[in-house]
Amino acid sequence: VQIADAAGAGKYAADTLASAKTDLQNARDLDSHKGDRKQTITYAREAVQSAEDARIITIRKIRAEDEAATKQARVDAEQAAEQARAIAQQQALDRQRAEAAAAEANARAQQARQAQQQAEQSAQAAAQQAQQARERLRDQLNQVLQTTETARGLIVNMSDVLFDFNKYTLKPEAREKLAKVSGILLAYPNLKLQVEGYTDNIGSEDYNQKLSEQLADSVRDY
Repeated sequence: VQIADAAGAGKYAADTLASAKTDLQNARDLDSHKGDRKQTITYAREAVQSAEDARIITIRKIRAEDEAATKQARVDAEQAAEQARAIAQQQALDRQRAEAAAAEANARAQQARQAQQQAEQSAQAAAQQAQQARERLRDQLNQVLQTTETARGLIVNMSDVLFDFNKYTLKPEAREKLAKVSGILLAYPNLKLQVEGYTDNIGSEDYNQKLSEQLADSVRDY
């Protein structure tokens, strides 16, 4: 059992090793109490066999891991070489393009300035659109639940009245509000959402921690 344990069976063949340890303990118990000698020997033999099985399983799994690691290293090396070739080809192409661009630089200077102006105008327009979309989202959410603008982003508050005391099942009015919120969010597929649950200070810290997670999970799942 010690040999199997030292070989790493606790990681790779935990169930089999546990069975061996159980058989070993049973044999020791019978032996210390002068129990049935045959049964003691049976337990001992089973402990040896299970421990050896665990050791063999461990060796096989470690070998499989090593082979997989070697194979992955070979694949990674091939990919790295391919990427290096691709980068070299891209760099050569970039140099060609840079030389061609330099030859045309004088003729295209005016076009570049115009493009820069257009880019700045487009960026301003995009920023304005993003701000408008954010304000529109805030106004839409505010019609359903209290929504505030913070450094963290838009925060939508759901009052704890939406849950019964010490419960995490959504009330009908909570489901109705969440359905409306979901309908709004469908129009903003790129939003990143974070759901946080809170409780009062009644009860233990562990209990409140679990309850707050359950509240958040209910909102997220619904």
